[in-house]
Amino acid sequence: MNFNTHNYFTSSYKSLLLGLSLLFFLSVDSNSQISQGGLPRGNDHLFQSQEFVKLGVDIFADIQQVKAIEEVGKNTPYMYAHSIPVNINPNNSGTILNMPNGGKLWQVAIESKSAHSISLLFDSFELPEGAELFIYTPEKKWILGAYTNRNNKESGILATQPVPGDKVMVECFFPDGNLNSDKLNIGQVGHAYKDILGNQLKDGSFNHSGSCNVNINCPEGETWQREKRSVVRLSVYYETIGKWGLCTGVMVNNVNKDGKPFLLTANHCIEDQNQANTTIAVFNYESPFCDGLSDGSVSQSVSGAELKATNTKIDFSLVQLSKAPPMNYQPYYAGWNVLGTVPSRTVSIHHPSGDVKKISVDSDSPVTGTLPGFGYDDNVFWNILEWDLGTTELGSSGAPLFDNNHLLIGTLVGGEATCANSVNDYYQKISEAWENYTPANEQLKVWLDPDGTGSPFLTGMDPYGSVVCEDVDNIGQDETLILKRFTENDPDDGYWTGHNIITTTQYAEKVFNTEEENLLSLTYKVGRVEYDSPSDHVIFKVWTGVAKPEVLVVSKSVPLMNLKDSTDYILYFDSIYQFTGNFWVGYEIFYDNSGAYDQFAVFQVTPRNEWGDNTAMFYQNGVWTIFSNNYWNSMRTSLGITAKLCADIPSLGIPSNPVFNLSDRIVVHPNPTSGMINIDFPENILSGITMKLYSLTGTLVMEKKQTFVSGPVKLNLSGFNAGIYLLRIEGNGFVASKKISVLK
Repeated sequence: MNFNTHNYFTSSYKSLLLGLSLLFFLSVDSNSQISQGGLPRGNDHLFQSQEFVKLGVDIFADIQQVKAIEEVGKNTPYMYAHSIPVNINPNNSGTILNMPNGGKLWQVAIESKSAHSISLLFDSFELPEGAELFIYTPEKKWILGAYTNRNNKESGILATQPVPGDKVMVECFFPDGNLNSDKLNIGQVGHAYKDILGNQLKDGSFNHSGSCNVNINCPEGETWQREKRSVVRLSVYYETIGKWGLCTGVMVNNVNKDGKPFLLTANHCIEDQNQANTTIAVFNYESPFCDGLSDGSVSQSVSGAELKATNTKIDFSLVQLSKAPPMNYQPYYAGWNVLGTVPSRTVSIHHPSGDVKKISVDSDSPVTGTLPGFGYDDNVFWNILEWDLGTTELGSSGAPLFDNNHLLIGTLVGGEATCANSVNDYYQKISEAWENYTPANEQLKVWLDPDGTGSPFLTGMDPYGSVVCEDVDNIGQDETLILKRFTENDPDDGYWTGHNIITTTQYAEKVFNTEEENLLSLTYKVGRVEYDSPSDHVIFKVWTGVAKPEVLVVSKSVPLMNLKDSTDYILYFDSIYQFTGNFWVGYEIFYDNSGAYDQFAVFQVTPRNEWGDNTAMFYQNGVWTIFSNNYWNSMRTSLGITAKLCADIPSLGIPSNPVFNLSDRIVVHPNPTSGMINIDFPENILSGITMKLYSLTGTLVMEKKQTFVSGPVKLNLSGFNAGIYLLRIEGNGFVASKKISVLK
């Protein structure tokens, strides 16, 4: 939806919810994804003092080798990285530090000279409870993690996404001091000779595909917005040739509609279980706009899969992802048609050359064909004679082919189509792969119709379609959204909700909440965007707090080049966070040295009269101030930010493990305190608790793990400055939060 720059009228009234101040939050879907969020513990100077494990390859010879592979034809992954065998673990590499709050920290710095990016493959990965592993660049602009025991898999393997540049730090915190050395080993380092991560704030595959390709969010993709959510970009490690490659895959529904995360792709993308173990599925890598100028995010991913069926005679593989994609990934499981009837038109959605999601359209019927030269069976493919819109490329392999009823009928195997001559692409027919091959591990029917219902087609499914959600903001039905200039007569001074002359760094809006709700997304009504370089960005944030933002819960950096004037920007974090009570949402603006004061601003409600509500705050010179107490221009207003809050969210393919909030059953005394405190637990809590103490700025100042609980647990706070602290307690099936007042 677009906005007039000066006036925007809301379409529906969202009432203000009365509630208690937030004392508790919980990341509820962390078991479903590759990383759990958070920040590394190591100081920046520790990175600089590390002796790098230095690697290297003959880049020129490597590129020539890969070009030779690519000349064979389209039915090969888009290779982007050379693999270097290593043996890096806490026993033989890096530095081990004793942490002030207990536990040990292992750090190792890896350099692979001239690499565009670095990927890691842990051939042994089994973290104990409480351990946290991070992977990041020297300046910490790109951070992967935390990886925890929730990322442990039966295979003992963890593949990670690339990080930009030729230097990377790996650190792992072990709370009990046991380094677990025999269960943590880096076996392969991926040295990227192609720049798929060009800028550190975006994915460098962006715009690598041919110019004839069309973004999925162009008008041609308007009626395919559900199906696009089923398409993922795949990264796979190929041990036999020692390389990493990119393909495309599609999530598929099964007759039982039980949410199992089945994914279909080409056999030449995932041939065996070893490759399945190293597969990373990236969801929602797409440009939000049509113009081709805005990149997407690659932060939503699932690592690892189990191979269910594969077939070299027709070139398909069906895998089940190690974890079901959580609701904030907005997954869709595509429906299918196995009748084999000829469709009147077809559409393919894919990641050519690893680029953002594209759409190709053939307005004519495909024909049955044979793809010669690779040993495939005859007449088992849909032959696209010529694309009317777009094409396919290396990296598109495994992409879905949809019929005119939006049902899946095949996946891409190979062909000749290019932007210069978009003819002759070949997709394996699902109707042929369904049950024509007898072994269960060579067909689709056993897995997608396990009870043998004989259903010839199945509609697609939104696995979270039954979840009830509500949009919550502080914008009245008849109120207008505007951009208010800092100085009405001087437009160069910027806006009151953005980049302005007094360099206001952060803004926050209060979200009123009375129930235990899950924050699915935030919608920012963006008013103004201007950027000088790809590094210009804004950081979107969520805090807890009573009268003001206090503890940062989560943040996400977005390049300004991915935003547009007068447009809604919908933000999904990498986890879903559960709140009980009120919380704050907002943003922090990155200031460069250009002297411009209009880089970014969000719409605000037209200032209300002296009896109106104020729910907005700004942060300037280290102090949070409500807009009605604004020294320069007092006003009562609200920011144009909407939170989508959802009720209970089911766990797909994961046993339900409810987490209870025991804040009201755990007693802390004395409080206030000038030293020692006692924490009394319910009698049924006997073991396995972790206590974390935070300052009101969100800094972790103490962490303690208690293996056994027998009576009150004591914490000595005598060494802390006077003030208010937040105590977070986590255990098996429960969490609790307490405010502690320290006196001197």
